[in-house]
Amino acid sequence: MSPGLRSLVLLLPCAGFAGSLLLAKPLQMLGKAQPIAAILLDAQSSATSPGTPNPKRDSNAAKEQPWLSNLKELSEALKNLVTVGGIVAGGLWTWSLFIKKREKFPRADLSHSLTHRLLGNGYRLLHLDVKVSNTGEGLLSFVSGRAWVQQILPPPQELMEALRKSQDPIKKGDTQYLWPLLAARETDWQRAPIELEPGESNQIVYDFLVDREAETIEIYTYFKNAQKTKREIGWHLTTLCDLNIDTQSTQTASADLNGSVTKETDK
Repeated sequence: MSPGLRSLVLLLPCAGFAGSLLLAKPLQMLGKAQPIAAILLDAQSSATSPGTPNPKRDSNAAKEQPWLSNLKELSEALKNLVTVGGIVAGGLWTWSLFIKKREKFPRADLSHSLTHRLLGNGYRLLHLDVKVSNTGEGLLSFVSGRAWVQQILPPPQELMEALRKSQDPIKKGDTQYLWPLLAARETDWQRAPIELEPGESNQIVYDFLVDREAETIEIYTYFKNAQKTKREIGWHLTTLCDLNIDTQSTQTASADLNGSVTKETDK
């Protein structure tokens, strides 16, 4: 549950409890209050000539003080009602602040950091460090993730054949070429989702062993949003890395909410 929703859940019972305390005594008073008609009859019966002894006037005079007390209690009841209304208005304001701002929809930022080393027997180690940061105002959680490495250079024979024939190697309806897959990893956190509070970040590390002949690779990562259980919605990032520069290099790229690359640097 997001912090805003938790605040709202805690606030509403408090408002109800406070309202019950504020209105309990005034409502009890209203139940015991004299009807207005009875008060008017007492006032009429006390209107006699001045100086004339009247036993009823004395009894009505005794009743005058409780009547004023009832008015004071009624005024107090209205005051308490206004206070309860203020508490309820505060609860509605909290709901508007957190729900209308769509705090329940998380936001994330992804970055890739790659280190590679040549190994024996024709293999290269790729050490991929994925940093996930919660840039939103609510809880960020994801239940699964995947990462894969595709080879761009040397280019595949199918691609070169299409280029020799002056054909478009990208299939109709697609936006990218399907580069040969070198390695892939999939992770499942269904039983223990990864959760990040606003402002927090976490690192997820993947190791791959690929052919050392690969010169340029494409790295893709994807993390599924835990709140979208019925739809494949999450955060993804794609970066290109050159492996023939030296035996160790690091490339980083950041992604906004929709996963587009906003910065890329080589170190």
